[in-house]
Amino acid sequence: MPETGEWRKVTHHWRTEPKVRTGQLDACLVCAGHQVDETTSLKTWFPTLARELVSSVDAATLSPGSHDGGTARYEWRCLTNEKHPNWRSTILNRVNDTGCPRCRRRGVSDRQARIAAEIDSLGALIPPDDRLGGLPGGVPDLCSYQLDIPSDVRERYQWRYSKIEIDMLIDAGGRRIAVEYDGAAYHASRFRDDDEIERRKDGILRALGLPVIRVREQGLTTPVRKGLWVIEINRDEPWSVAVKIFDTVRKITGWMPTGLRSYRLGQANQGEVNAGNFLAAYREPRERGPRPPRSVSVPRPRRPRSTIPAGTKIGHLTVRSDAIFDKNSPPRSTQRWNYKVDCACGATNVSKTHADLTRNDGRRAKFCSRQCPLITASV
Repeated sequence: MPETGEWRKVTHHWRTEPKVRTGQLDACLVCAGHQVDETTSLKTWFPTLARELVSSVDAATLSPGSHDGGTARYEWRCLTNEKHPNWRSTILNRVNDTGCPRCRRRGVSDRQARIAAEIDSLGALIPPDDRLGGLPGGVPDLCSYQLDIPSDVRERYQWRYSKIEIDMLIDAGGRRIAVEYDGAAYHASRFRDDDEIERRKDGILRALGLPVIRVREQGLTTPVRKGLWVIEINRDEPWSVAVKIFDTVRKITGWMPTGLRSYRLGQANQGEVNAGNFLAAYREPRERGPRPPRSVSVPRPRRPRSTIPAGTKIGHLTVRSDAIFDKNSPPRSTQRWNYKVDCACGATNVSKTHADLTRNDGRRAKFCSRQCPLITASV
């Protein structure tokens, strides 16, 4: 049972037509997922998902292993943050640990989170509008910032999404500055380090009035674009990267955060604790319920293979035994089955294959052998 983790034998009852029951042999419709009861329902095996279900369908009538679990889409709600909008997804996706799209934001690397924590320690980081679900109180949200894009800007830069993701957004004395972190672990591949997409993204941010600072690790190509500020780093400590970012911000706006001078002299990571707490909550795996019962495929009755019964007369031959084959490993083809036959010429216990007796090419299907005396007599 899901609440105890123990398995126990249950009895399933269902209604069906006799002809359907005959074709299914001894298969159970409930175990196969065609019908649902209290032992196989979504409400029993995944009570948390049942509480998140908004659709009018009762969770007690849905099965996590049902045949439409991968196609039928239902409406779900976020229990972590009520401000998050509802979304539609399949039961199969929900069982496979796909949660609220707003809560499960991806793409925050450890190094990016540590750099953002240093910027937040100086009070210059703008947190996302939607706080990450499940984040403990007092821990800053170091996820990327989602910024809305006007429709005219989207059309100009052919951007298919309504929002644009900014790794870090800095409040420089009332002016916002976008900071993009390009780590070597992701951008080392030429397929991921797409200059065309990054160029369009930088253009959108500039159209929104945001200066762009790109922090790129050593070894990556340096983009050259108008209005783009690039900072190259090589295994620098997060505090050192934050100092370089604020030095660039000062060149752009002339603003610098309070306490930057003492922060520079301290040469220590002040946001290490917050970064560790954030990453611990961000990487924490979601608790998954027990595995639902596996759907059992309904066996179909096999079509019987036709054999030549004993006593059948074919030409001058009389079949005296049924098909002979090794029961442990029978031949796949019926043409390889062997029979014992008697011939009218007096020959007995002659071996013939199924192909010899069913082939319509004349002599081989009528006589015991090529030396059969009845061949000359028939000619």
